[in-house]
Amino acid sequence: MSVPIKEEIVAYGPFVMSSMAEILQACRDDQEGKFGSLDKIS
Repeated sequence: MSVPIKEEIVAYGPFVMSSMAEILQACRDDQEGKFGSLDKIS
């Protein structure tokens, strides 16, 4: 049986973090291409 962790969870789009500040940083990192990219499948 699992036990709740009782910590804040913030979800926005594909991101799930512990605070809104982390969400905003993840959005900036994503827009700047810091997560890499996938090659097109042809």
